[in-house]
Amino acid sequence: MRLFTWWTLVLTIVMTGLVAIGYMPAQPDSTPVRAGLVLAILVVVGVCFRLFHASVYGWSSGGGAALPWLVAAGAPAAAATVLLSGNLMVNWPWVLFPATLTSAAVVGSRWPRWRVAGAGVALSALVAALNGWIAGSVHWQPVAGAAAITTFVTGLVVLQVWFWEVTVRVDRARQAEGEVAVTGERQRFAAELHDIQGHTLQAIVLKSELAARLAGSDPDRAATQMREVEALARQALRDTYEVVEGYRAVSLDTEINNATRVLAAAGVDCRMRREPEGAKLSEDNERLLGLVVREGTTNVIRHSRAHRAEIALIATTDGIRLRFSNDAPLAAQPDPDRVSNGGLAGLAHRFAAAGGELTWKGTADAFTVRASLPVGAR
Repeated sequence: MRLFTWWTLVLTIVMTGLVAIGYMPAQPDSTPVRAGLVLAILVVVGVCFRLFHASVYGWSSGGGAALPWLVAAGAPAAAATVLLSGNLMVNWPWVLFPATLTSAAVVGSRWPRWRVAGAGVALSALVAALNGWIAGSVHWQPVAGAAAITTFVTGLVVLQVWFWEVTVRVDRARQAEGEVAVTGERQRFAAELHDIQGHTLQAIVLKSELAARLAGSDPDRAATQMREVEALARQALRDTYEVVEGYRAVSLDTEINNATRVLAAAGVDCRMRREPEGAKLSEDNERLLGLVVREGTTNVIRHSRAHRAEIALIATTDGIRLRFSNDAPLAAQPDPDRVSNGGLAGLAHRFAAAGGELTWKGTADAFTVRASLPVGAR
């Protein structure tokens, strides 16, 4: 959208220049007049180019200080194009130069837009009147036409830049929503880990203190307490693995709904396709496939700039197949040789142990994860 807006504005300058080329033969056969017109055109085009660039890409550090100088150079040049153009009743398209300059100043400056637009319309009308006065007769048609053309061109350019600004705001809002969704997921994970480990760790501390007090007077009871501490620690370790690796029973539908919600918040259009609808899966299959959905969602949010994603789940009598695809390659694709308890590489080992298969492939414009499991996978 940024490039589209930029090239649309550049096209405005180009079209104005083409009009000048088309009407140049109608000018008086005077070398000084033609030279003055060419110089004025070059100044206006240069100023408009810089202001349009600032409207889309912003001013560099300290670049805004040049704004008054740009306007001071562009306004007389735009006026000169009209004053040197001859009879505006015939050569009215020369009004496009002050009109284009006005639109560039409106969207590229940091001044109130309505004031800049009003000043530009007034300038166009004034130079049109001066043109008529120099020619010997002032007609209202060129004056009104100059004001109308300037208003029309400025309105079109402002509308285009407004669309661009709205797009930027929407993208920023989606990015913020995605960050909020990720933060919420982290907080949920932290809360779940606290709920699981808080009580267990407190019990371990109390039993350890009790064992320390009993060590001198009642070694047997102290040993019993320490064995209980060991059991609690092992249970805490298992609970941690379950939370981190996703062993806790979460339905596949829940994982898909969460993925759709999180991706939508990040600006990704996620579609779900399930064949047949309402197919029942075993708890083990749901757990493994849910991990694939979760990992695929994480990869899309963290490592790609996807705009669309699709989750397809197909259940047959031979097994279950899941495909998670998006329309952008990962910035850093997973290393298939990496041995890990997390990520796609770790999931691939677990699918292999369950008799299934997990593969992934990235192309120039897509990234796809495919998972398959037999019906009775465990």
